Amino acid sequence: MPDNNVAYKSGTSMAAPHVSGIVALMIAANPNLYREEIVRYIEMSAKKISPGGQYTYGQYQNRYNGKWNSEMGYGLVDAQTAVTIARDSRISLPSNSPRMDFYVINGAAAQYDDWFVIGNNPNATATFSLRNPQINSSYTYYWHFSTSGSSDWAPSFEYVGNDAFVTMNIPRPNSDSVLCLRCEIYNGSNHVSTAYLNLDVKLNFPE
Repeated sequence: MPDNNVAYKSGTSMAAPHVSGIVALMIAANPNLYREEIVRYIEMSAKKISPGGQYTYGQYQNRYNGKWNSEMGYGLVDAQTAVTIARDSRISLPSNSPRMDFYVINGAAAQYDDWFVIGNNPNATATFSLRNPQINSSYTYYWHFSTSGSSDWAPSFEYVGNDAFVTMNIPRPNSDSVLCLRCEIYNGSNHVSTAYLNLDVKLNFPE
Protein backbone atom coordinates (compact mmCIF):
# COMPACT_ATOMS: atom_id res chain seq x y z
CA MET A 1 0.00 0.00 0.00
CA PRO A 2 1.15 3.65 -0.26
CA ASP A 3 3.82 4.83 2.16
CA ASN A 4 5.08 1.27 2.66
CA ASN A 5 1.96 0.21 4.58
CA VAL A 6 0.09 -3.09 4.48
CA ALA A 7 -3.65 -3.72 4.52
CA TYR A 8 -6.16 -6.54 4.18
CA LYS A 9 -7.98 -6.80 0.85
CA SER A 10 -10.19 -9.42 -0.76
CA GLY A 11 -11.88 -10.13 -4.08
CA THR A 12 -10.90 -11.06 -7.60
CA SER A 13 -8.45 -8.15 -7.82
CA MET A 14 -6.44 -9.83 -5.09
CA ALA A 15 -6.88 -13.38 -6.42
CA ALA A 16 -5.82 -12.58 -9.99
CA PRO A 17 -2.18 -11.67 -9.13
CA HIS A 18 -1.77 -14.88 -7.13
CA VAL A 19 -3.06 -17.05 -9.98
CA SER A 20 -1.03 -15.08 -12.53
CA GLY A 21 2.09 -15.72 -10.47
CA ILE A 22 1.36 -19.44 -10.40
CA VAL A 23 0.89 -19.42 -14.18
CA ALA A 24 4.30 -17.76 -14.56
CA LEU A 25 5.90 -20.44 -12.38
CA MET A 26 4.19 -23.20 -14.39
CA ILE A 27 5.43 -21.77 -17.69
CA ALA A 28 8.93 -21.44 -16.25
CA ALA A 29 8.79 -25.12 -15.27
CA ASN A 30 7.41 -26.20 -18.65
CA PRO A 31 7.45 -23.59 -21.47
CA ASN A 32 5.59 -25.97 -23.83
CA LEU A 33 2.28 -25.86 -21.96
CA TYR A 34 -0.90 -24.94 -23.79
CA ARG A 35 -3.38 -22.47 -22.29
CA GLU A 36 -5.97 -25.24 -21.80
CA GLU A 37 -3.45 -27.38 -19.95
CA ILE A 38 -2.53 -24.54 -17.60
CA VAL A 39 -6.18 -23.96 -16.72
CA ARG A 40 -6.80 -27.69 -16.30
CA TYR A 41 -3.83 -28.23 -13.96
CA ILE A 42 -4.67 -25.23 -11.76
CA GLU A 43 -8.29 -26.31 -11.41
CA MET A 44 -7.48 -29.99 -10.85
CA SER A 45 -4.89 -29.26 -8.15
CA ALA A 46 -6.90 -26.70 -6.15
CA LYS A 47 -7.55 -27.58 -2.50
CA LYS A 48 -11.15 -28.00 -1.38
CA ILE A 49 -11.68 -25.50 1.43
CA SER A 50 -14.82 -25.23 3.56
CA PRO A 51 -17.50 -23.30 1.64
CA GLY A 52 -21.12 -22.58 2.44
CA GLY A 53 -22.21 -25.34 0.07
CA GLN A 54 -20.95 -28.64 -1.28
CA TYR A 55 -18.42 -29.26 -4.02
CA THR A 56 -20.02 -31.19 -6.88
CA TYR A 57 -19.08 -32.20 -10.40
CA GLY A 58 -21.43 -29.46 -11.62
CA GLN A 59 -22.66 -30.89 -14.89
CA TYR A 60 -24.93 -27.88 -15.31
CA GLN A 61 -22.04 -25.44 -14.94
CA ASN A 62 -20.25 -26.93 -17.97
CA ARG A 63 -17.19 -27.60 -15.82
CA TYR A 64 -15.15 -30.79 -15.75
CA ASN A 65 -11.73 -30.29 -14.10
CA GLY A 66 -12.72 -31.81 -10.78
CA LYS A 67 -15.33 -30.84 -8.22
CA TRP A 68 -16.62 -27.27 -8.25
CA ASN A 69 -18.55 -25.02 -5.86
CA SER A 70 -20.75 -22.07 -6.83
CA GLU A 71 -19.07 -19.79 -4.23
CA MET A 72 -15.53 -21.17 -4.00
CA GLY A 73 -14.94 -22.34 -7.55
CA TYR A 74 -12.45 -25.21 -7.55
CA GLY A 75 -11.07 -24.13 -4.19
CA LEU A 76 -7.76 -22.65 -3.02
CA VAL A 77 -5.01 -22.61 -5.62
CA ASP A 78 -2.07 -24.85 -4.76
CA ALA A 79 1.09 -23.41 -6.31
CA GLN A 80 3.40 -26.30 -5.43
CA THR A 81 1.10 -29.00 -6.83
CA ALA A 82 0.22 -27.02 -9.96
CA VAL A 83 3.87 -26.36 -10.75
CA THR A 84 4.80 -29.99 -10.07
CA ILE A 85 2.12 -31.23 -12.46
CA ALA A 86 3.21 -28.69 -15.07
CA ARG A 87 6.85 -29.74 -14.74
CA ASP A 88 6.14 -33.46 -15.05
CA SER A 89 3.45 -33.37 -17.75
CA ARG A 90 4.04 -33.86 -21.45
CA ILE A 91 7.64 -34.90 -20.93
CA SER A 92 7.03 -38.43 -22.17
CA LEU A 93 4.06 -40.43 -23.36
CA PRO A 94 3.65 -43.81 -21.65
CA SER A 95 4.25 -46.83 -23.87
CA ASN A 96 1.27 -48.61 -22.34
CA SER A 97 -2.32 -47.50 -22.84
CA PRO A 98 -2.74 -43.96 -21.47
CA ARG A 99 -5.77 -43.10 -19.36
CA MET A 100 -8.80 -41.68 -21.17
CA ASP A 101 -11.05 -39.36 -19.16
CA PHE A 102 -14.58 -38.24 -19.97
CA TYR A 103 -17.12 -35.77 -18.72
CA VAL A 104 -20.77 -35.48 -19.73
CA ILE A 105 -21.42 -31.76 -20.25
CA ASN A 106 -25.18 -32.16 -20.47
CA GLY A 107 -27.84 -34.82 -20.91
CA ALA A 108 -26.87 -37.15 -18.05
CA ALA A 109 -28.68 -37.81 -14.79
CA ALA A 110 -25.43 -39.04 -13.23
CA GLN A 111 -22.02 -40.27 -14.32
CA TYR A 112 -19.33 -42.54 -12.95
CA ASP A 113 -15.89 -43.73 -13.99
CA ASP A 114 -17.11 -45.96 -16.80
CA TRP A 115 -20.87 -45.35 -17.23
CA PHE A 116 -23.54 -42.70 -17.08
CA VAL A 117 -27.33 -42.57 -16.91
CA ILE A 118 -29.04 -40.73 -19.77
CA GLY A 119 -32.59 -41.25 -18.48
CA ASN A 120 -35.26 -39.52 -20.56
CA ASN A 121 -32.89 -37.01 -22.13
CA PRO A 122 -32.96 -37.23 -25.94
CA ASN A 123 -29.18 -36.90 -26.20
CA ALA A 124 -26.02 -36.07 -24.30
CA THR A 125 -22.82 -34.19 -25.05
CA ALA A 126 -19.55 -35.47 -23.63
CA THR A 127 -15.88 -34.56 -23.82
CA PHE A 128 -13.13 -37.17 -23.98
CA SER A 129 -9.45 -36.49 -23.35
CA LEU A 130 -6.18 -38.27 -22.76
CA ARG A 131 -4.68 -37.73 -19.34
CA ASN A 132 -1.40 -35.77 -19.47
CA PRO A 133 -0.90 -36.28 -23.20
CA GLN A 134 2.16 -35.13 -25.07
CA ILE A 135 0.92 -32.67 -27.67
CA ASN A 136 3.27 -31.39 -30.32
CA SER A 137 3.43 -31.10 -34.08
CA SER A 138 4.94 -34.58 -34.50
CA TYR A 139 2.10 -36.41 -32.71
CA THR A 140 -1.16 -37.29 -34.45
CA TYR A 141 -4.31 -38.54 -32.71
CA TYR A 142 -6.81 -40.75 -34.52
CA TRP A 143 -10.18 -41.14 -32.75
CA HIS A 144 -12.50 -44.09 -33.42
CA PHE A 145 -15.65 -45.44 -31.83
CA SER A 146 -18.05 -48.36 -32.08
CA THR A 147 -21.39 -49.14 -30.42
CA SER A 148 -23.28 -52.20 -29.28
CA GLY A 149 -26.53 -53.08 -27.55
CA SER A 150 -28.98 -50.86 -29.44
CA SER A 151 -30.10 -50.67 -33.05
CA ASP A 152 -30.16 -47.40 -34.99
CA TRP A 153 -27.87 -45.78 -32.44
CA ALA A 154 -25.56 -43.22 -34.01
CA PRO A 155 -23.24 -41.18 -31.78
CA SER A 156 -21.03 -38.74 -33.65
CA PHE A 157 -17.96 -36.59 -33.10
CA GLU A 158 -18.58 -32.85 -33.04
CA TYR A 159 -14.92 -32.15 -33.66
CA VAL A 160 -11.98 -34.34 -34.55
CA GLY A 161 -8.54 -32.97 -35.25
CA ASN A 162 -4.91 -33.46 -34.38
CA ASP A 163 -5.85 -33.16 -30.74
CA ALA A 164 -5.95 -35.28 -27.61
CA PHE A 165 -9.40 -33.83 -26.79
CA VAL A 166 -12.69 -34.49 -28.58
CA THR A 167 -16.39 -33.69 -28.09
CA MET A 168 -19.12 -36.18 -28.90
CA ASN A 169 -22.89 -36.13 -29.44
CA ILE A 170 -24.50 -39.19 -27.86
CA PRO A 171 -28.19 -39.74 -28.67
CA ARG A 172 -30.38 -41.74 -26.31
CA PRO A 173 -30.17 -45.43 -27.28
CA ASN A 174 -33.19 -47.72 -27.41
CA SER A 175 -31.75 -49.87 -24.63
CA ASP A 176 -28.72 -50.01 -22.34
CA SER A 177 -25.73 -49.87 -24.68
CA VAL A 178 -21.96 -49.67 -24.79
CA LEU A 179 -19.89 -46.95 -26.44
CA CYS A 180 -16.33 -48.08 -27.16
CA LEU A 181 -13.73 -45.41 -27.89
CA ARG A 182 -10.08 -45.64 -28.79
CA CYS A 183 -7.49 -43.03 -29.65
CA GLU A 184 -4.44 -44.13 -31.62
CA ILE A 185 -1.34 -41.99 -31.11
CA TYR A 186 1.34 -41.79 -33.77
CA ASN A 187 4.68 -40.05 -33.93
CA GLY A 188 5.02 -39.57 -37.65
CA SER A 189 4.41 -43.05 -39.07
CA ASN A 190 5.33 -44.82 -35.83
CA HIS A 191 2.57 -46.04 -33.51
CA VAL A 192 3.23 -44.86 -29.94
CA SER A 193 0.24 -46.15 -27.97
CA THR A 194 -3.54 -46.51 -28.00
CA ALA A 195 -5.98 -45.35 -25.33
CA TYR A 196 -9.24 -47.23 -24.76
CA LEU A 197 -12.52 -46.52 -22.99
CA ASN A 198 -15.61 -48.75 -22.86
CA LEU A 199 -18.50 -46.64 -21.64
CA ASP A 200 -21.88 -48.06 -20.57
CA VAL A 201 -24.79 -45.79 -21.48
CA LYS A 202 -27.70 -46.68 -19.21
CA LEU A 203 -31.31 -45.61 -19.51
CA ASN A 204 -31.93 -45.87 -15.74
CA PHE A 205 -29.99 -46.43 -12.54
CA PRO A 206 -29.14 -50.11 -11.98
CA GLU A 207 -31.37 -51.82 -9.44
